Amino acid sequence: MHGTINILSPPLGALVISLFTMQGVLAIDVGTAVIAVSILAFIAIPQPPRLVAQANGTARKPSYGQDLREGWSDIVAWPGLIGLAAMAMAINLSLTPAASLIPLVVTKKYHDGVLQLGLVDSLFGIGVILGGLVLSAWGEFKKRILACLLGVISMRVGILVFGLLPSSWFYAALGGIFLLCAMQVFVNGPLDAILEAAVDPDMQGRVFSMLGAGATAMSPPPACWWRDRYRIGSGSAPGI
Repeated sequence: MHGTINILSPPLGALVISLFTMQGVLAIDVGTAVIAVSILAFIAIPQPPRLVAQANGTARKPSYGQDLREGWSDIVAWPGLIGLAAMAMAINLSLTPAASLIPLVVTKKYHDGVLQLGLVDSLFGIGVILGGLVLSAWGEFKKRILACLLGVISMRVGILVFGLLPSSWFYAALGGIFLLCAMQVFVNGPLDAILEAAVDPDMQGRVFSMLGAGATAMSPPPACWWRDRYRIGSGSAPGI
C-alpha cells in the first residue's frame, strides 16, 4: 500500500497543484485526514490486558515515567535487542543525510529537472512493491537477521551507485535507487517479525515506542520528505 501510494502521488500531486491554489491543496490534505481519522470510529481495536484491567478498576494507571522505565528495562534485559537498536540508529544516522541529498544530486549533478525527480519518487514506490513481493514469495528466512544484513548492505550499494556514477549515466543510476528502495523491505520486514515474535504483546507499545524514538532521534531532520521514505526501525512496528 505504501509503495502504491508513492507511485501515484507524484503525478496526482502535480495535477492538483496545477488545478488549485495552495489553499485548495491544503484543504484537500485536511479533508482526507479527517476521512482517515473518522474511519477509526468504525474499527474495533483490541485492548491489551493491562488496559482492560485498568478499565475494570483492578489495576492502577501507571505514569508516563513508569511506562518509560518498563520499556527501557525490557530492552536492556535482551542484549540482542540493544544490538538491533544500535544498528537501526547507526543506519539512520548515516543514510538519512545521504537520502536527503538525492533531489540535489538529480538537479545539480545529473542536470535534470522535475520530470526526473518525479521518476525517482515513483521509483521508490515501485521498488517497495517489488521488494515486498519478492520477500513474500521467498517466504520465511531461517535466520531473519541475515535478511536484515543483506538488506542493509544492498541499500548501501544502491546509494553508492546512484552517487558515484558519471553525470551522463542518470538512467543507469536509477538502478541504484531501485535497489535502495527494494532492499529497504528486506531490512524492515524481518526486523519487524523478530521484534513482534520476541517482545511480549503487553510490552510492545512501550518497547516499540522507545526503539522508534531512538531511530528517529538519530535521523538528522532534512528539509524534505526523504527522511520518512528511508527511515529504518520506526515504521508500523518499529519501521526502523
